[in-house]
Amino acid sequence: MKITKSLLLKTALTLVAVFSILTFKTQIAQANDTGAEFSVNTLQNENQVDQNEPYFDLKLNPNQKTDLAVNVINDSDDEQTFTVMANDALTNSNLIIDYSPFKNSKKQLVNPKIGFSAISSPSKQKVTVSAHSFKKVTIKVQAPSDKFDGTILGGIYVRKELKSMVKNGYTNRFNFATAVVINRNGGKSVKIPDLKLNKARFKSDDMNNQVIASLQNSSNVYQTKLKTETKIYKQGNSSKPLVNQTNDDRSIAPNTKFDYTIPLDKAKVGNGKYILDLTITNPKTGKVWHWKEPFEVSRTESVKANPYVKTVKTIPFIYWVYAVLLLLIVILLLVLIFKKKKNK
Repeated sequence: MKITKSLLLKTALTLVAVFSILTFKTQIAQANDTGAEFSVNTLQNENQVDQNEPYFDLKLNPNQKTDLAVNVINDSDDEQTFTVMANDALTNSNLIIDYSPFKNSKKQLVNPKIGFSAISSPSKQKVTVSAHSFKKVTIKVQAPSDKFDGTILGGIYVRKELKSMVKNGYTNRFNFATAVVINRNGGKSVKIPDLKLNKARFKSDDMNNQVIASLQNSSNVYQTKLKTETKIYKQGNSSKPLVNQTNDDRSIAPNTKFDYTIPLDKAKVGNGKYILDLTITNPKTGKVWHWKEPFEVSRTESVKANPYVKTVKTIPFIYWVYAVLLLLIVILLLVLIFKKKKNK
């Protein structure tokens, strides 16, 4: 399967920077007029499917080895240190393929043995580049011996290390990421991804109420241009959903486990049982996944989610009986006392 250029322009070739968004152009990720003062360009690989693509789009056989190389170019007047990482492509909480570093990324892979970081060496390295010069950085890759259909998706991520942090303020940290797409079996892949919803749960954190849908794509097939339709409603009351939203242009990385976050915004969340009604559609293939997954919000969670809203408590019927009897006894006593005083 050949990955589309539009996907890479939106996800793989994203230049990540705090308060800065840079553009990946042709074969070089250039930081112009941003203060980054460095750039990265990919070097041609003999296994590249299309030499005109600005990312690594490779066809490898089982156990085949190759070297992926990039030039890290320091345009500044000072010597700079850079960290170069081989990252696994993961699916983030917004349902977007993400090439950024994640803590414990291997735990987010269904099969960590075929993750890009697992087949790359070194997976992380530091390089020092003199002022107004460049250094070639090489990552050795060996395709897994296991036979499988589909794609290994990863990225080479370059981060400039900061010599000092700005106190009481923000410091720009500039990064570049370029995608690595490794196709197996001539690029052929299974036609239908194995997408599953494992669980839905409610989470409230500092008045940020949300429903978490835990999903996984067990196949080695990525999905792009997806559409999601989400409804959340109280069990037995589907006509009045708390959430009714649609999102386009979503994407899912292969071989990944991920939490899809659905914000509840200002919706009032009382204790009780709810239903997550989630539909994911691939308009290109016509494939549709649809789940209705129950979850529960406890009384404690409800109070935490809505501290200004009193939780309605149901009073048992027997308590009402006791209250009426007590009221009758009080009235009877008052009548007797009144009559006694009158007869004196």
